[in-house]
Amino acid sequence: MGSISGPPDVIQRITQQIGNTPMIDLSSFTKRLGVQATVYAKLEYFNAGGSIKDRVALRMVEQAEKQGTICPGDTLIVPTSGNTGISIALIAAVKGYETIITLSEGMSMEKEVVLRSLGATVIRTASGVPYDSPKSHLGVAKRLAKELPNAHMLDQFQNEENPTVHELGTAEEIWSQTRGRANVVIAGTGTGGTATGISRGLRKYNPSFRMICVEPVGSKMSGSHHSVEKKVSSQPFLMEGIGGDFTPEVLDQSAIDQWYSAADKESFHYARKLIREEGLLVGGSSGSTVEALVQASRKGLINSDDVVVLIFPDSIRNYLSKFVDDKWLEANNLCQLTASLSSLGKVCWMRVEKEAVRFTIIPDQGTQVWAQIPVDTIFDEESYNLESNSDAINIEINISVLNRALRSAVGASYAALRLTKKGKLPLLALTILSTEWTDGNMALATDQAQQQQQPADPTTASEVVGNRRARERETWVTQEIPIKILHEETVEALHEPHCPDPDVHIILPSLLQLKSISDRFTKLASTDKNQQSGLVAGDVSGAGAGAGTGPGGSGAAALGSSSAPKLELSANMHGKLKLAIATDELKIASVWSGLVNPPLDPAHITQEQFSQLPSERMRGVGDDDESGWAKVRIDGKDWSRVLSVGRLSPRVVACFINEMALVLYVYLPGSWNGEESCLTYYINSFTT
Repeated sequence: MGSISGPPDVIQRITQQIGNTPMIDLSSFTKRLGVQATVYAKLEYFNAGGSIKDRVALRMVEQAEKQGTICPGDTLIVPTSGNTGISIALIAAVKGYETIITLSEGMSMEKEVVLRSLGATVIRTASGVPYDSPKSHLGVAKRLAKELPNAHMLDQFQNEENPTVHELGTAEEIWSQTRGRANVVIAGTGTGGTATGISRGLRKYNPSFRMICVEPVGSKMSGSHHSVEKKVSSQPFLMEGIGGDFTPEVLDQSAIDQWYSAADKESFHYARKLIREEGLLVGGSSGSTVEALVQASRKGLINSDDVVVLIFPDSIRNYLSKFVDDKWLEANNLCQLTASLSSLGKVCWMRVEKEAVRFTIIPDQGTQVWAQIPVDTIFDEESYNLESNSDAINIEINISVLNRALRSAVGASYAALRLTKKGKLPLLALTILSTEWTDGNMALATDQAQQQQQPADPTTASEVVGNRRARERETWVTQEIPIKILHEETVEALHEPHCPDPDVHIILPSLLQLKSISDRFTKLASTDKNQQSGLVAGDVSGAGAGAGTGPGGSGAAALGSSSAPKLELSANMHGKLKLAIATDELKIASVWSGLVNPPLDPAHITQEQFSQLPSERMRGVGDDDESGWAKVRIDGKDWSRVLSVGRLSPRVVACFINEMALVLYVYLPGSWNGEESCLTYYINSFTT
């Protein structure tokens, strides 16, 4: 068993403060999350450079020096998401190397500022391109290493010193600090070196040790590992430092026992919770390890006998303008929201005002959605400007285009919306001002238009070297989005849905749980129906045919008008919800009890009106009386699309209008002037 010695009273150089990081008991925190295991966290942000990557960087540099591959005065080139670059730049500053860091545009500005302060040259590369593209941070680094004299690329994705340092160092520290009791480690995965090395190191002492890895939803690092329970997302993840679109060479899948996917929302939530409740100034990926812990515990894969160590790889230093900032979280929640809504339809009617955005989705499959979102969830109030004669813009716009535009505005220091024209084509112009740091006189071989639309891409190595003085640059970018202009009266009518009073209103359980069960029921029913009709699965026509288009429609359609299975959703005023589906050969149902029927405020209506409400009459019907249940029949696929908004963790009140419609009021996290933002879904019921 390895031993740990404390640091000397006086150290000679900062690199001596790499390794031997502290461990903290998190059991009281995790027990509040329902985890009964003993849980510790390894605080890697106590390393000199502020992250676990200090270990890898020091090992790679020192081993290369021993092999004679590099010597002081050479240029070290590092493709990185930020932390490894900072670690290399710190070590280079101490040892006398030049550094060039290739960093994708999606990484935080804080990382770039720290890198420049350490004397590194930072080259921003395109985001969202494949890892093997010549424009990726890896591709640019490889090219520069070939072109520059005395330049060497330190590739953490392939260098075996990456897992080795964790096998010989981090694993030994964990075993010693837990007194040989650690049997589970959970780590976020960026290169796979941490997980691979720790797993190899701890299995020497405990062959039954388990290594759990976590990646963001949308990442592809886990590949085809047997344990993967993949959560699929068409949207890029916002998490930094972990995840990727390929499986690195240093990642040994045989060393990993289980993979989990963590959504940005949950990861950032747990990271903020650690900061607020435990005083641990951790980065977002630390929250991902907590999310994986909670998932594993709920599935019974971690119990009270386990001793779990979470790896907290870095601190909030690099993310002050991102998940630590409430405005950033709110803005990105809205982007996720528009992405979720795009599954319901391609186009929305939208009214942009000075204080709010209201929109209605034009449904593809019979579901209408109304929403009102405060403008300050997109832009800072002080930096937002709306240019319109009537203080409002009424338009029809593509939802996917809207989502991309909102993403580009995140973090902007100024934003303006105005109507314009190009010929006879009406356009919505979104102008944003962003601020970035760039090298003083470094020629980046791009004209002004290119600089506004894409990251600088040096064409020759000689253009990278030279004047490395940093300066602040402001960039104005205008996006022109094709739209249709709508009359104000039309939009007002669309945003004023009128529905009968509900027979039952109830707060739904977790939408993610509800979606999982609904999708399973629909799949089973589809398979059974196809077998009965002699059809091959997948030949069934699309969902939702024959559904009405909103409150103004009939709200009824024959069940036989669509071959897709119909879910029956019902509820009563005694906290019960039932989800069922039936075919000739299959009848399955799931029932929730103990849910909340939210009370209505009698202050807004008279006592007589209150007593006459359908829901109050239903409350008086017995719990087991069938007449006390309100029912709707909805298309399974359409319902699944509606529930995709569940990743925003909303509170949802479902209002059942018996045999006619289901109205969902989706209250999003956060508030504006004390009021929550709310979406309204209207789903027509199919007839029996």
